Amino acid sequence: MRTGLLGVGGLLLSAVLSVAHAADDPPKAPDAPPMPADEVLFLRVIEEARTAYDAAPNNMVRGATRPARMNKLCTIMPSPKVKGWLGTVEILNSTSKGNGVLTVRLNEHVVLHTWSI
Repeated sequence: MRTGLLGVGGLLLSAVLSVAHAADDPPKAPDAPPMPADEVLFLRVIEEARTAYDAAPNNMVRGATRPARMNKLCTIMPSPKVKGWLGTVEILNSTSKGNGVLTVRLNEHVVLHTWSI
């Protein structure tokens, strides 16, 4: 009986020491899979449009950046379906009507979300 308690105590001490040691080490990011090419292109189009919008000298030129962005996105993405894209789920919920609500952040500036009609 005493041996069993000492064994459990030793395991607990080892676990505590491991946790304490791990807290001192800087966190390591897990290896992320490579971003799919269509997602890279999508984000590039968004960033280029954002840069053009910010650099525009007036509201008329800024307004023209939106349809230009839309045309580029429609060209590179003939379908709204994507597969294998990388992002962070920020909201996963449902409406009172039972419709799904999903918000996914692709990067610092791009957030995709569903909406209920």
